[in-house]
Formats: sequence, C-alpha cells, structure tokens
Amino acid sequence: MSAEDRQRISARWGMQIAAVMAVMALAAELFRINDPWMLLPLGLCVTVSVLWLHFRFSAVDAAVLAVCLYDVATWILNPITGMYAARISLTGLCAYLLLREASCRAESISLFLKLSAGIAGIALAITLASFSIWTRAVHGAEFTDVYPFRFLFRPFGYITNAWASVWLPVLGMLAMGIYRIDRWRKVFGICWVLASVTMLLSFSRGAFVSWAVYVTVLCVSMATWRYRLVLVAVCVFIVGTVWMLFPTETGTTLAMKRTESQRQSTESRFRATEQAMTVIKEHLWTGTGNGSYTLAMDRVLNEDSTRPYTSYAPNVVVQVLVEKGLTGMMLYIGLCAAVVIYWIKYRKKKTMTAIAACLLAVGVKEMTMSIMLADGSVWILTLILLALMQTEAESGNETVKSVRLTAWIRYMPLAMGCCCWIAFMVLDTRLRMDNKAVEQACEAWKKGNHKEALQALEQTSDRFPCRINKAIVAAFAPDSTLSEGYRAKIRQQLELDMNNTDVYADFLRGRLYRLDGKYEEAMLVQQKLESEFPRNASIAYEGAVLLYEIGRKDEAAELLRRAIWLRPDWLRTEKTQEWLTADPDLRRAVEQGLTVGLAKNEGTAHAYARYGALAYYLNRKKEATEILEQVVNAQPGYAVPWLLLGQIYREEGKMEQADSCFRKYNLRMKGAFNNSDRAMENEKRNFGEHQLMLVDYAAKFQNWYRCKLMF
Repeated sequence: MSAEDRQRISARWGMQIAAVMAVMALAAELFRINDPWMLLPLGLCVTVSVLWLHFRFSAVDAAVLAVCLYDVATWILNPITGMYAARISLTGLCAYLLLREASCRAESISLFLKLSAGIAGIALAITLASFSIWTRAVHGAEFTDVYPFRFLFRPFGYITNAWASVWLPVLGMLAMGIYRIDRWRKVFGICWVLASVTMLLSFSRGAFVSWAVYVTVLCVSMATWRYRLVLVAVCVFIVGTVWMLFPTETGTTLAMKRTESQRQSTESRFRATEQAMTVIKEHLWTGTGNGSYTLAMDRVLNEDSTRPYTSYAPNVVVQVLVEKGLTGMMLYIGLCAAVVIYWIKYRKKKTMTAIAACLLAVGVKEMTMSIMLADGSVWILTLILLALMQTEAESGNETVKSVRLTAWIRYMPLAMGCCCWIAFMVLDTRLRMDNKAVEQACEAWKKGNHKEALQALEQTSDRFPCRINKAIVAAFAPDSTLSEGYRAKIRQQLELDMNNTDVYADFLRGRLYRLDGKYEEAMLVQQKLESEFPRNASIAYEGAVLLYEIGRKDEAAELLRRAIWLRPDWLRTEKTQEWLTADPDLRRAVEQGLTVGLAKNEGTAHAYARYGALAYYLNRKKEATEILEQVVNAQPGYAVPWLLLGQIYREEGKMEQADSCFRKYNLRMKGAFNNSDRAMENEKRNFGEHQLMLVDYAAKFQNWYRCKLMF
C-alpha cells in the first residue's frame, strides 16, 4: 500500500470519527446528559487536535471562531454564570470544526445525518409519548383545554418554547438528509413531519411564526411546482392534524392575543426591551458578562411581586447587547453578514436554500424570545447547521481536496481545551464545596439548630453569594445564637461588596441595621428601596415592621396593607396575626383598605386572584366564591384559587365540586407525571417570615450565582 493510499484511508477514518464526535456533542446537549467532569469539551478539543483539520477556511469559519472565542475570553467578566457560556461555546466550536472536517467527504456527512436522524427519532418518540401522557393527565383533571397548562410539559427539562427552538435547526438537518440521501429519504421525511408536529404542539406563538417563515421560504425557493405542491400538501397535513387534535389550543395560539397571559407576555417583552436600554448604556462596549442578563436587568424589571420571574430575554438582540455589549453585537452582525455572503455565492447548491431558510427561521424565533444564549443545545445545533451549510462534497464518495492548516495551529485547540478544563474544574469544585456547606446549613436550619447552620456557613468561601447566605442567617436567626458584633461584621462585608446590582443585598443590610437598633440608617436604606421598588412585597413588609417598631403605626398600616395586597400570604404570618390581634386599630386600618377596588384598579386576573384569596382569609366567603370562580374561568392555570374554592365547597358540603377543584389543584402542584397519592390540599400552606421574605429571591439567586440560598 502506497503512502498516498495510507494517507487517503487515514483521512477517511478521520472524517468518520469527526462526524461521530459531532453527533456525540449533539446528543449530549440535546438530551442534557450530565457531565460533571466536563469530559465532553475536553474530548472534543483532543479530537480536533489529533485529526489535524485541513478544510478550506471561510469567512463564516472566521466569524464563528471570533464569536466563540469572545465568549471564552470574556468569561472573566462574570466567572460564575460565564462558565456555562464558555463551556457551551467551546463545545459548539469543536463540534463545528469537526463537522467542517467531515464536510470534505460526502460519506462522512451522510453518516452524520443518519446518526442525527436516529437521535432525533428517539427524542421525538419520547416527546410524543410523554405529550400523550401529559394531555391525558390534564384531561383527567377535567380540563378540556391544555393550553393554560403547557408550562407543565417539560420534555428533557426544556420549557416548551425552548423545545420548539431546538427543533428548528433539526428540521434543517433533516431537510438536508432528504436532499442528499435518496435511500433514507422516507425516514428523513417522516422525522421531518414528526418534528414539525412536535414543534407546533408547543403552542408557542413564536414557534408557529418561525415554522411558517421556514416552510414559506422553502416553498418559494423550490425549483418546480411539483415539489412546491408536495410541500404545501405535507404542511397542510401537519397543521390540519394539530388543529384536528387540539382545535381550541391551536386557535388560541394563532389568535396571538386572545388570552390575558398572551397579552401580558407581549407587553412584558416590549417593556423589557425598553428597560434594557438603561443597562446597555451603562455597559456599552463589553456588556455585563455572559449569563448575567437577569441580574443586570433585575433592578429595572423584576422587582414586582405580582409578575412572574423569567430568565429569558425578550429577544436575542437585547440579550447580546446587555451581556456582550457593542463588541459582541458587532461579532454577531459579522457572522450574519458572512452567512448572507456565503449564501449569495453558493445559492445554487441544492441544499443551500434549505439550510438558509432554517437559519432565517431560527433568527425569527430568537426575535420572539431569546433561547439560544440561555440554552446551549440551540446554540450548538445552530453551529452544526452553519457547518452543514458549507458542506463541500456533494454526493457519492466524493472527497474535496483541501489544504492543511499550519502545524502549530494543530495544538491550539488542545492547549485551549486543557486550560479551560482546568479552570472549569477548579471553579466547579469551589462551587460544589460551597453548595454542600449551604445544604448542610439548610438542613440544620430546618431542624432549628441555628448555631450549627452558622458553623456550616463559616466553611464556605468568601464569594459574594456566600456572604449573602451569612447575612440571611444574621438577619433571621435568634439573637442568642449570634456572637456580639456578628451582624455588624456581616453588614460591613455587604457594604464592601455592594455593586448596586443585587437589590436583596441592600434589603438585608437595612434589616441588619434595624435588628441592631440603628433605625436612622435602616430608614435611609428602606426609603431608597421603597422609592425604587414600590411593588415588592418583602420590602413593603420590612418597611411596615420598621415603622411599627418606631411607633409610626399609621404609616406602618399603609405599608402592611400594601405588602398583604401584593402577597396575601403575609396576612397569615405569625407576626402579622400578633399585631392585628393586639392592635384593633391596626387591624381596622389594614382590613378596610383591602377591597375589591384594588383588583378593579389593576384589572388583571392575577389581581382578582389575590383579592379572592384575601377575601377567603378575611372570612368574606361569599365574595371570595364569586371572585375565585371568575378567576379560574379566566385563568385555569392558577393553583391557589382551585385550592381555596375546593375548601369553600367542602365547608358547604359540596363534596363533588370540592373533589374536582382539588384534582385540578393537585395537577397544578404535582405536575402531570407525578404518581404520588399525597393529597396536596391537606398540607398546610403557612409560610414563615423567613420564607416569605426570600421566596422571590430564591430562584433568582440560583440563576445568578449557581449557589443554593438559605431558604
């Protein structure tokens, strides 16, 4: 065998290995396989270096390299949340490079597409089976419309909107398989149809719009009317099937603004886009760091106790500008420009338009909600689609001759992968140790061992989230468990770390001032927080406590009423009940202000749900029944109204109606896939002051700092 033959065989096997490794990266992210040691990115970097890539370098390659390396380089701006973005970009870049290597040989691309179709088929089978179970559970709870409960369906842990985004790039890959592999055309076609159905079953408005854009561009670009008619017939079958099975849900989705939740979602996205301008101006060039969108936007967006917290940006442009600044935005614009230029240059290739249409649809979907930068699988799938777009070998066993890269470049991916892996593991080990200590502290706290909880927290590092947890213990633990001056020491640490971003750092600082008897300093902090965040229930309640302690009871009554209105559970805390029982004037001032007029002023289902709960707690049962029945008819996805209605019906002896309400409440609380017989309606919902103060903060804290909160 000649040296040339050996080199040809080696190149062939190298391209096959590259295709298989790219599939492994795709599968690992799609199925969210746990990789605590981060071996996948390291293995991909080693493979890239060993194979000694030698494909033709393009402008798209340069743009992808710039975007991914920028994510790795700016990791230092936000080391905790930036670690995820850096890992995903490194994994995606390696998968992209391996697929570019495989693109030099048609056989390797065919292998990749076949394996990808197999993975997609498995994911589709599991998704559709679980969707059937989910719909059966919703219908079993006597709901006829599953649309209000779509958030309960989370295939592989994805929210439905993110799951729809995952399937868009997969549709492009399957379409490429239809074009390229004749023998597998039926298999790819069936998977394409099922993937489209799965995407539409998310009942996401963005999914419907982006899918319509994709098939429209695909149809217009087809060479003959015969193929166009076939595509139109298939699409009519897909939409018709979804509509026939779920007519109400499909109609609601297509109506765009039929339900209150749809209208609120649209308004909140416009509001988030508008508020983002403030943050963008403050960090114009470099942004606030990868993964920091929710933390950066918290002060201007998420401190309203009546609005749900979301970790997703309204669109990808806003998220890029907030996290990566103008520098990152220019890199993404450069990538888009390179893709457009490449499409113009090679638009006559038979697979080019199919992938370009898919990339356009991905862009449209990202403008309705930014999923790509928050969920790594979508970004990796998009990079894979970009690599497939540049496939050079078209058919058969064709191999494209290309020039090898300079030898020294061969070791760059390996060196970068090793450096990143070491940094990942050091930081991850530190995070694990902190989380383990916090979990021990939480367990001790639940048992009432406050000293043991404090000792466990002292084992954590000196990071800002660990200081927050220590501040929580200082703010809520009994005085007898704390050493003299401990609260002052923790408060000073918070002041040193203040970056004017985390609202609850200020909140805890003000509470520590109050507990130390420094009411003037506490009042200054409290007034600042109240002026900035008038609809935060925890801040309002802390203000009421402060004013009540210094004897300003009229003002305390006003703030207490506001806190109870924003979060009715504050009415049921032990401290509130002690106040209202001991002070009839305070009770009268608070209860007289809690009328249905508050709900009418806001005019939302959520406001009426809060008032219905308050009416129930204040023993206005007849009014509570009327309000709560209106709420569950308008928003059947709410949980507490079903519980309270069930309790009212049970008290009235209407057991059949009560059982129906409790079934719906249990579905909402336990989800569709929980087989537990535990009756959630019999469990007490009495929250302590510590829990209610931090209930809005807990989810944010985990998202911002990758650390458990003392909650």
